[in-house]
Amino acid sequence: MSNLQAERNQLYADIWAGKRPKRVPVTAMISLEYAIQHQGYSLFREYYSPKHCFEAAEEMAKLINSDNLPTNPENMAAAYRYSMSKFMVQGRDGFYQHPNYSPMKFEEYPELIKDPFAYWANVVRPRIFGILEEDERYGELRLNLARSVVASKYFGMGTPQLVEKYERANIEHMAMMNTAPLDYVADFLRNFSDICIDMRRAPQWVADAAEAALQFICDSLDRVKKVPGKINMVVLPLHMAPYLNPKNFEKFYFPTFKKLIEAIQERGLHASIYCEHNWDPHLEALNDLPGRVQIGFEMADPKLVVEKLDKRHIISTFFHTHLLRTATPEQVSDAVKRLLDIVAVNGNYVFAMNKPVLNPGDASIENIQAMVDTAVEYGVY
Repeated sequence: MSNLQAERNQLYADIWAGKRPKRVPVTAMISLEYAIQHQGYSLFREYYSPKHCFEAAEEMAKLINSDNLPTNPENMAAAYRYSMSKFMVQGRDGFYQHPNYSPMKFEEYPELIKDPFAYWANVVRPRIFGILEEDERYGELRLNLARSVVASKYFGMGTPQLVEKYERANIEHMAMMNTAPLDYVADFLRNFSDICIDMRRAPQWVADAAEAALQFICDSLDRVKKVPGKINMVVLPLHMAPYLNPKNFEKFYFPTFKKLIEAIQERGLHASIYCEHNWDPHLEALNDLPGRVQIGFEMADPKLVVEKLDKRHIISTFFHTHLLRTATPEQVSDAVKRLLDIVAVNGNYVFAMNKPVLNPGDASIENIQAMVDTAVEYGVY
């Protein structure tokens, strides 16, 4: 490990330990889709090429001097396409997105509640992977083959190589990406519109389903392999909460979500959550989460977060990506300084954008460089 990489690792190690680091850690979130298009490549062609994905990610590492690797060259596009996934579908613009798809029928709630694992394995999986319907005899084998290829050296080894070559921090390890229990029911079994109706017509079913989903997710946590010497994180993008009124948030969402955070920490893992949309109405609830949680925000008011959120938690994001599209490098630099003056006062802040950039039109490289370089230079305590 180089001295530079060790220094970068120490920034994240200190902040997770509750210590004020030498400066604000600077995390860049440059999507692989952005990197591929920046190279002039197509999401319908080079997106499936390990060589070109690696090349695109390496170019971002050369151009952007963030503490983390700005772009991960690994992706699941090939597995989604090969398995004919109905969960993640490629649109006309080349991006894979989760459609408003519901593999679970309303009347199947009791089946889910009774045995969430059996329901997932026997009912949901055959519905969401077209390959299992097309090839009843060998579909399962073909699905496992697709996953193994994506996880192999062809797609799965690019990140460690770039991290070492460009001396980026690697102390944080994403041990698992998962979701809050109600989000699991809403996003993966029902859908946004259906779950909103379900909470009205069958509230007890929805509450019981969230409890069943909690157990299902906790069982998966028991299979997580922790990497020694790393900060092993469970990353949780949170979806439904901003669309719930306080009564429904307290009834359907927060109880199982809090239990999940407790379960993560009991297993020696760290929780890193991303609060999608606007969580300002629910900021006080986040203070009830145990331990030290890293919390990123898409749209929250940074002043309100600093004022209301318990300082034992790590806060992150806040820098709005739209500035990278509309501002000059000088204006970007000034905006970074103004933000750091607000959110970096307690030594518990990790700089990042409020969401990744997706297309070259979203942000110029010059603006991204101005953002990262200013955060590194101005973020010294």
